[in-house]
Amino acid sequence: MKIGGLQKLTLLDYPGKLASTVFTSGCSFKCPFCHNKELVFVPENYSFLDTEKVLSYLAKRKNLLDGICITGGEPLLQEGLLPFIEAVKEMGYFVKLDTNGNNPEKLNQETIELYKKEKESKNWKELLMRKKALMKYVRLLRRQPLWKKLL
Repeated sequence: MKIGGLQKLTLLDYPGKLASTVFTSGCSFKCPFCHNKELVFVPENYSFLDTEKVLSYLAKRKNLLDGICITGGEPLLQEGLLPFIEAVKEMGYFVKLDTNGNNPEKLNQETIELYKKEKESKNWKELLMRKKALMKYVRLLRRQPLWKKLL
């Protein structure tokens, strides 16, 4: 995957989440007003970030960050996007994919593959059980007088 940049912390790119932003290189559009034109018009001698180093960084931050925003350029042009997303999701991150929508077939294909793999995962059932336990705890807290004062 051609990663052109990494913003280690963003409070804007993934609303409601502490996240990192991964910037991919290349785009199917060549908009003159693009705010990331350095990622669209990439020089031949450009030094891309090593995908394994980015994943290593994210693994070290998995208890500090909530999610990853993958943007560009255009991420759907990247070979290796699906394995990258799978690796990030295995770490427990939420993933937000920003795309120009020019390739709906690939977007649909990537989404379906991710969904199938999540459904097959044993962690899917475990996460559902954790959510049920958490909701039970929240309902219990809501019955407490202190909670009602905070609302």
